Amino acid sequence: MNVLDIVKQLLGGARAIKLVDKPHGWGLGIGVNELSAEHYGAKYPLVACENDARHMMHMLSQEGYVTKTLLTKQATRDAVLDAIYTLARKAQPGDIVAIHNSSHGSQVKDYNSEEKDGMDETICMYDGQIIDDELELAWSKFEKGVRVLFTSDSCHSGTMLKLFEPNVPSLMLREGIRALPLNVAVATNERNDLFYRAVKEAVGIQPKQAVTASVLSSGACADNQVAMDGRINGAYTGALLSVLDTYPSECLGRVFTRVGHVLAPSQTPSYMYLGPRIPSFESAPAFRI
Repeated sequence: MNVLDIVKQLLGGARAIKLVDKPHGWGLGIGVNELSAEHYGAKYPLVACENDARHMMHMLSQEGYVTKTLLTKQATRDAVLDAIYTLARKAQPGDIVAIHNSSHGSQVKDYNSEEKDGMDETICMYDGQIIDDELELAWSKFEKGVRVLFTSDSCHSGTMLKLFEPNVPSLMLREGIRALPLNVAVATNERNDLFYRAVKEAVGIQPKQAVTASVLSSGACADNQVAMDGRINGAYTGALLSVLDTYPSECLGRVFTRVGHVLAPSQTPSYMYLGPRIPSFESAPAFRI
């Protein structure tokens, strides 16, 4: 009789048990250096988003994660959402899922009046924007006990967008701003109004489910700031990789505190929690499986 048989016998045999193997790490890197002119009106290029995705996934692969990278034209709305839902099906309790996005951020109208400012925050994929409601729905598909870490090197705040003047240059080479200027965001929304209205309706008819996985989300900047692009990495991603390299055993909470110190005063990363809190998720070495 082997050890597994003995354990089953001690636990009563007839009672169903689930013996979990060593936790797995799953990584998804999204980097969008330019947008589809058909959807957004122009390409609005950035420099370092693809590098961000590659470098983050390289770091995760060294930690033992199974990773996937979607770059620019590969990073369509459907491809990104499908990749997240695939991870939700694969990840088992105890696993960690790390998703890093580097792209423009923006807003669309809140068609069902849930937001106080009347706008939904978005991340800009190659052929269209993913609305925050869609991400919240995706997080609800992960099982309880799964640790999800979502980091986004983009501007995604409505308050931030209100700071932009209509004449802000749209083509941002080298150290540009990772957000669609307000006039571009409005024009993109108007051009694709029926599409985004349908997206909101599709999300709205889904059964409302609570987020039972433990989801940590960190964005690149505060409401009144902008996320900066760079020559090699975005400011937020570069700071995150530098802190992880300098303090390889630092806990997750301290890592994001240190990232904030590196970026201060120009950017203050956000730090939010959804679902039941797992203290060991934040106190264990960052990104460690």
